[in-house]
Amino acid sequence: MSDSQLTNVGLKPESLGLASIVFFVVAAAAPLTAIVGAAPLAFALGNGAGAPSAYIFAGLTYLVFAAGFTAMSRHVGSAGAFYVFVSHGLGKSWGAAAGAITLLTYIEIQIAVYAFFGVVIAGIADPAGIKLPWWVWAGICMVVVDFFATRNIEFSGKVLGVCMLGEVAVLVVLDVMILLQGGGPEGISFASFAPATVFSTGLGISLLFAVASFIGFEATVIFAEEAKDPRRTIPAATYVAVIAITVFYAFSARCMVVAYGPSSIRAVANGDLSNLSPTPRHPGSVTG
Repeated sequence: MSDSQLTNVGLKPESLGLASIVFFVVAAAAPLTAIVGAAPLAFALGNGAGAPSAYIFAGLTYLVFAAGFTAMSRHVGSAGAFYVFVSHGLGKSWGAAAGAITLLTYIEIQIAVYAFFGVVIAGIADPAGIKLPWWVWAGICMVVVDFFATRNIEFSGKVLGVCMLGEVAVLVVLDVMILLQGGGPEGISFASFAPATVFSTGLGISLLFAVASFIGFEATVIFAEEAKDPRRTIPAATYVAVIAITVFYAFSARCMVVAYGPSSIRAVANGDLSNLSPTPRHPGSVTG
């Protein structure tokens, strides 16, 4: 392998700015997947109409965690993230154990996401006459992801940014249309944030899904070796990502409650978890 080839293989220092890292992180959190996949479960199994508040609690908790997390990144700037942090604090054996657990967790999450993608796309394509098993769609997704993952990181960042803006745009348009049309059968209210609703039975379960929806925000530190001025960029990107994700999740989940009505959202979610997102034209009905 030539010297030029070796240069192209390694990490590229000073290549990622604040916006690129935030795009990577928000894209990893997958806003559309969280709202379409996790939020319905929080409505059905958690505290129902109070589920949007769980995203706020989770976001505030992550902001506290981020303070220490990003402080450590100033002293340990490496793509190894958790492995490097634990190794510096407790030794390489504990670091290897933490790295192995983290890797196993991410692999399991990836398997679940690929399966979720395959099932959803199969359901969308089937009515259009494209009848393929879910695992074929999952395989196609894996090939596409591998293609972009092995390209230049700046190129991948731009592609992820476009995709992320697209999925956010879909949800924003839906949310705005729901509010502009006056919500669903019970109108527009802030019942989701009323103490009696927030602290009703099932808050812990809603928090479980809310916390899981933030997975990926911690990826900011793995870009330390490729970030511009990492001592400032990494903490800033972490805070921006957490705040943006929190606001977006809470707002979108609350709009879903408004669409169906606080008194009906739990029953609707229990009826059809796979197709809960309302249509803009008929916010109180299920798409299909």
